[in-house]
Amino acid sequence: MKTTFRFLAALSAAVIPLCQSLAAPSPVSAQEPHCRPVSEALSAGEITLSLEANEDMFFNEPLTYLAANLAGEQVEFCFPAGMIMVSGSGAAQDLILTRTVDVVLGAGESREGRLAAACINLDKDAPPTGTSFVPGPMADGDVLSVAQAIERNGAQGSIGAQLALWAVTDGLTLTGSGSEDSEMFRLIAPILCLAQGELELGQRLLEEADVDARLFEGDSQNGLQFCQELGLPTDINQIMLLLGRYSMIALCCCGGGCGLMLAVLVVGGVLIYRSRKG
Repeated sequence: MKTTFRFLAALSAAVIPLCQSLAAPSPVSAQEPHCRPVSEALSAGEITLSLEANEDMFFNEPLTYLAANLAGEQVEFCFPAGMIMVSGSGAAQDLILTRTVDVVLGAGESREGRLAAACINLDKDAPPTGTSFVPGPMADGDVLSVAQAIERNGAQGSIGAQLALWAVTDGLTLTGSGSEDSEMFRLIAPILCLAQGELELGQRLLEEADVDARLFEGDSQNGLQFCQELGLPTDINQIMLLLGRYSMIALCCCGGGCGLMLAVLVVGGVLIYRSRKG
């Protein structure tokens, strides 16, 4: 259940942008970035760099960087999509960049900015504000392919992108039997089934990345069909009733914090429904 409520906390913070649309993707092979990674500028002693989690956590631009040029000349580097940012806290998830950012610093210049990223350790906590990070290695294989697919499609800030990454980093599946992850997603399924497009987005990103992982398998062709085949509610009244029950259970079993968090999900669900109807 601990993992369940970690994800619920993330979902409650990101519930408003659930209804983002996605253009039909075109298959593209993952490639190494065509820029100089920030790690090389650091290794050469040309810059100083600090990276911290900001209040924009989750799913969008959760990292703030501050870079200063120590060289006596212009320095160019980038934060490439697919680079792993290693958390300074063993309890917090590492992040992977999902948008390439190019930086040019003049002699003696400093700059602050934000980086799009997503979590890659489903079994750990979401990084709280102020958590420090350091640039790590480039991801490879399926993880790199999915991160670059997110960048190509401009899918940063979507739950579908986060689900796709967890599918390749943690083996997340929405249809597996008996796993904690599957039980977790059955718990938050009412929210996901309010925005079937997010399920479809995650599935399409995995398909475009040409990886084996899938969020759902079998005869389901889209998010609505997936929800219906599992017997999950897709009617707004059923969903609101079910979420209300979850809130009461949380209030009784784990205190007011969880109940409040789930109440936020209810409000978010209503806003999503209204935006879909608008």
